[in-house]
Amino acid sequence: MAFILANGRQQYLDDSGNPLNGGRLFTMQPGAGITTPKATWTDAGETALNTNPIILNARGEAQVFWSGDYNVRLETSAGGLIWTVENINGLSFLSNPSVVKRSDQVAAPAQTAFTLPVYTTGIDGVTITVDGLMLPTTDYTETNNTTITFAVPFLGGEKIIFLTTWLIVSSTGIYGGVTLEQFGGSADGVTDNLGPFNSAVANGANVIYAMSPGTYYFSAGITIPPGVLVQGAELFPGSPSSGGVSFTFALATAVCVTLGGAASNNGQSGINKVLITRKPGAVPAGSIGLLSQNNYAISIEDVASFRHAIGLELRGDRGTRGIATMICRFWTGAISDSHVVVDSQPESRFDLCRFGSNGAADVNCNSYVRIKGGSNTNASGGINSVIFTNCQFNQGVNTAAAWIEFKDRLNPAIDFPSLWQVDTCYIETCGCGIKSDASWTAIDRFQMSNTTFNMTAGVQFLSLNAATQVESWAIDNSLIYGAFTLAPTPQINYLTIANTFIYGVMSLTGNTSSTTTISNCTIAGNVTLAGAWASLNISGGAITSGVLANTATSTFGGILLNTFPFNSLNAGTPVLKFGGVTTGIVYATQGGAYQIIGNRVHAYFTIILTSKGAAAGVATVTMAGLPAPMTTAPYSIANSGNSAYAVNMGGLVGPVTGSVGVGPVINLYNSSATGVAALTNANFTDTSEVALEVSYLFVQ
Repeated sequence: MAFILANGRQQYLDDSGNPLNGGRLFTMQPGAGITTPKATWTDAGETALNTNPIILNARGEAQVFWSGDYNVRLETSAGGLIWTVENINGLSFLSNPSVVKRSDQVAAPAQTAFTLPVYTTGIDGVTITVDGLMLPTTDYTETNNTTITFAVPFLGGEKIIFLTTWLIVSSTGIYGGVTLEQFGGSADGVTDNLGPFNSAVANGANVIYAMSPGTYYFSAGITIPPGVLVQGAELFPGSPSSGGVSFTFALATAVCVTLGGAASNNGQSGINKVLITRKPGAVPAGSIGLLSQNNYAISIEDVASFRHAIGLELRGDRGTRGIATMICRFWTGAISDSHVVVDSQPESRFDLCRFGSNGAADVNCNSYVRIKGGSNTNASGGINSVIFTNCQFNQGVNTAAAWIEFKDRLNPAIDFPSLWQVDTCYIETCGCGIKSDASWTAIDRFQMSNTTFNMTAGVQFLSLNAATQVESWAIDNSLIYGAFTLAPTPQINYLTIANTFIYGVMSLTGNTSSTTTISNCTIAGNVTLAGAWASLNISGGAITSGVLANTATSTFGGILLNTFPFNSLNAGTPVLKFGGVTTGIVYATQGGAYQIIGNRVHAYFTIILTSKGAAAGVATVTMAGLPAPMTTAPYSIANSGNSAYAVNMGGLVGPVTGSVGVGPVINLYNSSATGVAALTNANFTDTSEVALEVSYLFVQ
């Protein structure tokens, strides 16, 4: 029975990594230098032979069923050699062509020493089994990389199997994965792995494994080129790492690990399960742990970066650009400048990351995140779409001066930087939240949801430069344990805050046509509203511990405040006047109240006299605390009131009504079918009773 490879059809690639269209695959008898053809089939039953050579289709594919061992040679359609390999088995010949080599030996009675297979160099990378049971390395010793000696003699007849993995090598180098150890590297903390790493890259390896828990030392920085993945065995975040794989660089190294490089639009590369750190000593200014430069669709997963000025920098150079960087489970600590810098790189997405360590390693730094740069050559490139989900920003000790820092915007720039998203994150130990410098004239489309900014009432969530405009911001379902001050600013264009708790004071200052909506929020400190607005709407929620100071103005009547206690019922005392004076007026009952709902005031009063006094003139009522009404048309038309009752009055021809005028003052009228007339002292008696409700729009 013949066997097909696991993926059904095998695909073969040329030296550039492209499908080998029309390539020729020769299959031959196994053995050194043997070129005698050996059959393969197109079916498992071995009824339909393949041609020899097998001609690959346009995708570089063929369906090949193998049986036993082979020599194999791959050529281009024109006969150019791609690679040759000898003595491989059909079951183990994979499309990322590493080859499992096996040697069987049978133990003689009392035998303890065995010769290692000729294709091994010592026991590194060799798996040894006895009658199918894998043996621990403590059961045997090695001598001169050629012989192993077992501690206990064999009875005789036991089958000893030696298994190791070899690589297929072509004229252009290695295909498939290699370990640093295969090129002379070591995780002993002493051996310099720079040469072994560069040799693996130079020989064309597309996966470089660091599979030994421990410290791989590098005397200088390394570059992971497009198409190469560095894969560690395991990551235990911390510095030093406790049991995982650590890449430790010389202290003075400027950039420890570079993904991609200065070329334009580098292809995919990645790094997984590695701690990147440096030798003890003062961290050099400007040093970078991991630099991703001009990359397209790369992956950074389970990586930690400790003891650098910058933990991670995503860079898209001005004249070139990359796009789409995916970072998952990334840790930083002991960072002296910024944990993350995003410099002109579009589309950076972070998930399940922690910036700052949980111990005593952290130092004071400038920011957790710095967003900078831009493009002066590509309007659709430059910096945009920086997204954090399920991330924690929290130094164990010491402080980051800012959470997110917008600075050093490229000038001039033609790109449109926008879309900064934060969802389900936690922020602590920072001097302020969002900060900008004058180079950022606008921060566009900032969104924050389900996030906790866990500082104190005196720490500002916003520290924006006076030149920075707010454009289309949305904050919802979040906790801001800090102050929220947005002033001065050139403009606030569409700020929305919903279902959010703000622990400190809030201060908003509009500029001509600013627009803000705050709904169902709880604010624990004082609220100050000032400046000119097109629309300022605060509805629902409450100001729980502070007071509202409102000097904001709106040309269009666009200020609407409907929040507790601003919308609570306020007691007021009505004062009846005739001709503007109260001489001799005595009350049996004198009570009132008013409530502000949005931009409308509802006022109520009841007065019962025991003496109307000696004053004469037009009758009015005042009540302390009433806001001033809007007196210009058409808003003044909405100012009106009707009496609940009016008894013991004189000379009335219809119901008593009222309207609110400048002062504010409630003017009392007697309405009839033909018009209204102002009430005077002549319409009142010493026992008059009047209850009236008025409603009017007021200036906010």
